[in-house]
Amino acid sequence: MDYAFSLAALETLSVDEFLELDGDDGWLIGKNLIVCSECRANVFLRKGDKRRPHFAHTKFTDKNEGCSKRVGEYTPDKVRQIRAKQSKYRVGYFQQRFEDYTYISLLDTLKKSNLFFVSWANGSGNKPVIALEKVTDEKYSEQIKTLREMGSAINLGINNNSKNAGIRDLADAAKYWLKLNRQVVEKIGIDEFKSSTIESLKSEGSIGILNTDLTEQLSSLSFRFGNREQLFAAEAINHLLTKGAEPLVASAMSAAMQLFLSTELTRVWRKHATNLGVFESNSYAMSTDFLHSYLDDATQHPQATFTTARLLRSWLQAFEDDDCKQTISKLLDMEGNISKFGLIYDKSWTGSINKRSDKPYFTETFSFIYRLFKFINFSQTAACFYGDNPTSIEETRRNTVDDKRGFIYIAWAPYLKDVWQIDLKRMNLSECVKIGYSDDPERRKTEIAGNIGPADSISIEDV
Repeated sequence: MDYAFSLAALETLSVDEFLELDGDDGWLIGKNLIVCSECRANVFLRKGDKRRPHFAHTKFTDKNEGCSKRVGEYTPDKVRQIRAKQSKYRVGYFQQRFEDYTYISLLDTLKKSNLFFVSWANGSGNKPVIALEKVTDEKYSEQIKTLREMGSAINLGINNNSKNAGIRDLADAAKYWLKLNRQVVEKIGIDEFKSSTIESLKSEGSIGILNTDLTEQLSSLSFRFGNREQLFAAEAINHLLTKGAEPLVASAMSAAMQLFLSTELTRVWRKHATNLGVFESNSYAMSTDFLHSYLDDATQHPQATFTTARLLRSWLQAFEDDDCKQTISKLLDMEGNISKFGLIYDKSWTGSINKRSDKPYFTETFSFIYRLFKFINFSQTAACFYGDNPTSIEETRRNTVDDKRGFIYIAWAPYLKDVWQIDLKRMNLSECVKIGYSDDPERRKTEIAGNIGPADSISIEDV
């Protein structure tokens, strides 16, 4: 392919334009969120001595009938042969960036909107309490870590690699979102899907069922949802539906979960604090007793309380220890009680999903994954990173709040055998590699080489 599409810039660029950017191509593809110009799946830059540089799809074995630019099928052996050095970490660059931009945008939105970040914490006697904390510059690293841990857990569940009930419940919501949207795309086509996505987000209340208080709370988050933001939302959601983007669906679920809990529990806590005449602080510990009283309040909308109980219980269960079992058990009971009330409130409450009373939970989480792209300014965040400047204000900030990004690499150089020849001979080995960690192995070859030899002698074998 001679062209690709940048989600960050929302424009198509040619191979020649891409080659004018300065830096390792994997790093640039991630930084600028570059995808296929037609199907929006992941791509990488292929170049060599015999063929001119061109973009190619990252996953050749995953057919995408909607894209006429996909290279013909390859056998698994052929894929491994031609892409042994390129597949994992070049996709990793993109996925790390997409996730980072999502989480940074979310925290920026919560900070600007004066909402609390929600997490579980240890209270008196190691009993779990809900921590409500304002988002400050000093908290970004810690809160991004919390979001990432949850996203990683959900991704395990999406891939069916976890038997944990909490992780499964969170992953089921993400898989439901993914499955339903893919079915819609298959039925109406991607162009009509993008158009309907934009129209749904513009009339936000048409997605899901919201109580009045939560609708008002969300409206306070809204920035100008103009043409650029609408296009970005449609294109980003389109990418989430492509093969290989499942880890990013997990990240979106983690962020959507936080957006829901933040808006709902901020509303509930502030109402309580106002009634008590309490002066607002930067952090609170919400006891499980207070949480139960809120969940048991018949004046609250059952869809909101059920989803709150399900998300908090699943979160706690995903990382449970012995001190959490009583709280988990009580939250499970609360889910059952709310379901009974929900059936009185709405006869269509249950019966359509997984043969359990999960309809409100799936509906609400489905909606909030969409709402991410309306209520957090993801589009503007991504646009700020466009280009090739590794020392821009935005890059400096990202490195400050999120310095744990990078890859474990395996490097080879002919000099390694000379450095370790005695040990290699003793162990009857013929080759030696260097294993290390770097935020950008290709661009850090000089540092990786160290005293071994010249940087151009280093070959990054795997990441």
